[in-house]
Amino acid sequence: MDAPATDPITPTPGTLFETCQALLPTCEQHGMHSRHTGRRYRIQTTCVGPEPEGGYPVFTLLDGDTLFPVAAMAAHAMMTRTGENGVTPMLLVGVGYGHDGWLDTDARVEDYTPPVTDGSASHDARGRRQGGAGRFLRFLREELQPAMAERFSVNPQRQALFGHSFGGLFALYTLFNQPDAFQTYIASSPSLWWHDEYILQERDRFVQAQAGRPPLPVRVHLSIGEYEQKHAPYIAPDSPRAQMLKARGQVDRVRAFTRHLNETLPGLPVSLTEHPRSTHGSSQLYAVLDALRFASGTSDI
Repeated sequence: MDAPATDPITPTPGTLFETCQALLPTCEQHGMHSRHTGRRYRIQTTCVGPEPEGGYPVFTLLDGDTLFPVAAMAAHAMMTRTGENGVTPMLLVGVGYGHDGWLDTDARVEDYTPPVTDGSASHDARGRRQGGAGRFLRFLREELQPAMAERFSVNPQRQALFGHSFGGLFALYTLFNQPDAFQTYIASSPSLWWHDEYILQERDRFVQAQAGRPPLPVRVHLSIGEYEQKHAPYIAPDSPRAQMLKARGQVDRVRAFTRHLNETLPGLPVSLTEHPRSTHGSSQLYAVLDALRFASGTSDI
């Protein structure tokens, strides 16, 4: 005798059922192991809009575990009225770690910080490994980019890189060391202070190397939040956080950094946006929206 059919579960109104991990529509997730860094990465992708002639421009986001959902939602929403929102079709690629939390801070600190000759821990209170940017860049160029080109129809001449904080530092490191890796660089709240402003040495070597050469076919944009130097009204002005922000002077640093590049390399215009009433955490959300338009080529910011 056949077993009786199992009655389907009838959900009770007002109760939760079939609880599972949330998924992003029209998005894919891939695992990828790098021979250069030895890490396993979570790669999230979504094609925004119809495929253009020549293939999709590629927009690569660092800290993909946190920023890919933001960028994917924003890009698809803005594509519904692309004319007024300034976003054109693209392939979004979020590079993350598949960490249980929002950020794998140890991994990103190592991957996103430039190699230094003295082997210093760079005053990191937690003693995290640093200086792996060279290996991580090889992963992006030699492993991730070819994998994306194999799976999707992409335009290799329209590649953009977005990074925030240490990710912004990495974007600048890449620009200064392998400028042909991408054609668009967006550095949101870059950690210019890292290792006693080591990135200024990279910048100066880059400027010297470019002297007398034809302008590079790249576009660069930086951004910073108002409350990354002036304390936010939600914290006391004498709090440790407020004092640290004031001493670090990130807004002044980013302004001076941008001004120096524009003065020494007039053929490489670098734009800067200052987001009002934004902290280091919230400024990245506005930066993503700007970056989508900037990478689309519809805005110079």
